[in-house]
Amino acid sequence: MQLQFQNNRVGKVAEATCRNFLLFILASVFVFAMVGCPTSTTTPVYSAVRGFSVKYPNVKLILVTCQNGDIEIIQDPSAVIFEAKTEFKCSAQTQVEADKYADSTLPYFETEITQGDELKTRYELNGKFPYAIPSINIDIQKITIRAATLEGINVQTSNGKLSLVGFTCPATLQTSSGGIHVKGHSGSITMKSSNGALEATDINGPVIAETFTGLINVSLNATAQANVDLLTFNGMISLELPQTWQGSVQAVTDRGSIVIDGGSKASDIVVNDGRGSMTLGDATKSKATLKTSNGGVTVKVNPTVVILPH
Repeated sequence: MQLQFQNNRVGKVAEATCRNFLLFILASVFVFAMVGCPTSTTTPVYSAVRGFSVKYPNVKLILVTCQNGDIEIIQDPSAVIFEAKTEFKCSAQTQVEADKYADSTLPYFETEITQGDELKTRYELNGKFPYAIPSINIDIQKITIRAATLEGINVQTSNGKLSLVGFTCPATLQTSSGGIHVKGHSGSITMKSSNGALEATDINGPVIAETFTGLINVSLNATAQANVDLLTFNGMISLELPQTWQGSVQAVTDRGSIVIDGGSKASDIVVNDGRGSMTLGDATKSKATLKTSNGGVTVKVNPTVVILPH
């Protein structure tokens, strides 16, 4: 009985000690919240915006590199001359500093025109910031390019989104952190991102899409017959194929489900233990490979659209 009494007493002491400790922690948090802590919002941030545009005839190839910004490339049939617009915003702790920073940044946006093989004019833009204000790292830029036709596209950004609409030429799009969106492109496409979703709709291919973290969504147009290679380490993958596409499909996931719907044209469909495959028509014509370490995989063939007479 005595031992039981001592154990109860020890338990009550421990309970009281724990309660007091928790009260001390809560009181400390309250005092800290009342006093406040330094945050980026306590210091006003001022910005200065600058921009420029260039126009050149006969541009066929473009090479654009961008630091901390978005790049948009648009096919515009009405664009009789190639045009590139750049807008950038520099931030500082005072408006005077922001204006000075922006003015000093402009020379770092280098543009160049060169002529290479077959006199194909190449446009190069290197958009970067000379330095970053300490504790303020929100400098951004946006580059918009319009052209009627191009024969080669290569764009890179260290931190931003990439967008491509139209064109029939080979295109390479890379970003360290950000999503990539492609629509209505008929040439080969390579999309790579370290952290961002990749989406390509109504494309002809072939297509390579790789991201470390982010979903991948690709749909081929009605006449596409090309290879597809999709890879993400952490995200879902979705692929839509047209009825006319022929080839073999292989899907792999370490953690996730696999759904394969090939319709009436599919044969040799196998889905088992994180692996899936099927054949559509002639297996030697094209190949679609989809791999993810963490996410589901979906492959489907779009049904033929039948328009009924009125």
